[in-house]
Amino acid sequence: MLKRFYVTDYKSLDENYDVKGCIYADSLSETSPYFEENLHIEEINHYEGRWMLTISNDCWASDDLPTLEDKLIEFARGEGLETPTDGFGPFTS
Repeated sequence: MLKRFYVTDYKSLDENYDVKGCIYADSLSETSPYFEENLHIEEINHYEGRWMLTISNDCWASDDLPTLEDKLIEFARGEGLETPTDGFGPFTS
């Protein structure tokens, strides 16, 4: 079952910078060291919002993490992944 992990030390694919945000996986040991290769919502702290979800060529920026997570859950279910039925719970960081 997917869980949320807040990370601050993953590399971007081009390795030019560290990425902060939430990775969604059964466990961190099953994830790629490159942030973008995982199911993720990046913490961007941008004027459009604190969080950014990217799925394929679509991006959403928002301060509302649970709404972005709902979109991610819908995508993950479509990919056949087991997801929580009531979301991931409150975010603390």
